Amino acid sequence: PTTLLEQNTQLQKNLASFFRPGTDLTAQAAGFKNLGQFVSAVHVSHNLGIPFDQLRCTELGTTKATESGLTCPTSVTNTSGMSLGKAIQTIQPDANSKQAVHDANRQTKTDLETSKS
Repeated sequence: PTTLLEQNTQLQKNLASFFRPGTDLTAQAAGFKNLGQFVSAVHVSHNLGIPFDQLRCTELGTTKATESGLTCPTSVTNTSGMSLGKAIQTIQPDANSKQAVHDANRQTKTDLETSKS
């Protein structure tokens, strides 16, 4: 996903608005299986108000996240990864994880379609 993200400057601009200025988006995407998985996680984080680092580390698992050069919050204790829906349930048990994933996937599809080079 990092290579695809580097090649898609329009998508980079769109996603940068969800992070602090100067954030290295390719570093944030490291460890995800594909670009869509990363973009969906960004949208879930924004939509539900979950800190991205916490969601990323929960979804990837601390082992994979650490191997990708990420520092995980101490609140994340799972060493192996899980689906985005399961990560949402772990962090926000009251959230409708199925709806959140559905919404994020829809937003991701739109992002990827409108930002094609």
